[in-house]
Amino acid sequence: MDIQFILDPFACAVYIVDYINKADRGMSRLLCEALDEAKKGNKSVKDSLRIVSNVFLNSSEISAQEAIYVLTGLPLSRASEAAMYINTSLPQERVHILKSYLELQSLEPDSSDIFQKDIIDYYSKRPLSLENISLSHFVAYYTYSKKIYSTSSIETLNDSSQAIDYSQAVEEVEAEGNWIPLQDKKKLSEVPLYLHVMCFKIILLTI
Repeated sequence: MDIQFILDPFACAVYIVDYINKADRGMSRLLCEALDEAKKGNKSVKDSLRIVSNVFLNSSEISAQEAIYVLTGLPLSRASEAAMYINTSLPQERVHILKSYLELQSLEPDSSDIFQKDIIDYYSKRPLSLENISLSHFVAYYTYSKKIYSTSSIETLNDSSQAIDYSQAVEEVEAEGNWIPLQDKKKLSEVPLYLHVMCFKIILLTI
């Protein structure tokens, strides 16, 4: 066991960062070989990506402790800050992700709602109590979920047969853990969606 006294905090931080970001030369070589092999076979982009992914998954060396964490679903790391990307391009220039095959099959034949919703879609459906906040503030302090993680009767507030008073809804939800229902005038989703006030800092990334 190599144990040394730490005399310089900055040097310690540099060592930790260098250790975390050190290159795995063996893995890089295997990935390059797999990519070259995929190119020679005139395979599709999907098949090439599958080949490279299999090489990475089957050739990575990890410790027994890390393997246990992965197999049991435990988080490998935690952070007090998170980064969130905001696509500020014009609407016609934004890249969208298609819904899953099962979701597409369940749509009406003439439906154009084929893309996954993003943070900007949820921002446009924010409750009236949050009408005056900016997009950056919304992304930094709120997240969304299809359900609330506590026993609450707030789901009754999203009954389409009722006229929802969002100012009252916000007060009731905050008493139950800061869950706020999204407006859904155009049926953004058949599943009720909620906003939740986040307790950690978000770093915003834009283009």
